[in-house]
Amino acid sequence: DQQYMRVIGVAIDGDVTAEEQLTSGAPYIFLAVAIIVLLVGALLRSYFAAVVVATGLSIMLLFYNALLGIASTNMGSALVVFILPITLIAFGVDYFIHGMGRVREAQVDGEPRSRAYPVGMVAVFGALTLAAATSVAAFLSNVASGIEAIIEFGFAAAVGLTMAYLILGWVSPKVLLAIEERVGPNPADRGLMIGYKLGFLVVAL
Repeated sequence: DQQYMRVIGVAIDGDVTAEEQLTSGAPYIFLAVAIIVLLVGALLRSYFAAVVVATGLSIMLLFYNALLGIASTNMGSALVVFILPITLIAFGVDYFIHGMGRVREAQVDGEPRSRAYPVGMVAVFGALTLAAATSVAAFLSNVASGIEAIIEFGFAAAVGLTMAYLILGWVSPKVLLAIEERVGPNPADRGLMIGYKLGFLVVAL
């Protein structure tokens, strides 16, 4: 017949809570990445651009996790394993679009593929490098906080952004040009090209 009850929490399992959050949010994150890859392909009007971005993102995240593992960073942190990769994907694709966009402009201006990459990347070098450097510096400033979780977050973000800058900003545009040099900017037009379009969708997913 009590009207009031006092409950004392003994323990809250952070791992279970984090797992529930990741499980509910993961499908939307994968869908967002797929849409980003499709948008890159549509923006640059290139099947191979989508393939290169998808591959570049995979390699970037592979190196990101490998370096954090070597540095013994807390890989169980939701910030490090869930939030930061989303940020790195956004930054990486942004670097790729800026770099490849400037290379495309060089091609439109009449530069051959062999010259379009150095001309385009030299033109965008200052802006791309400054953007990456300021972002890395901003995240590294967290190292001065004195709180272990925040220090690891800042360190992990700096490592990931450096990987995104190098792999998506510099290597991926060069790879895309090399592919186009060998096989052309897009597969040959063969009617509806249903097979290519399905392959494009599979790559994005």
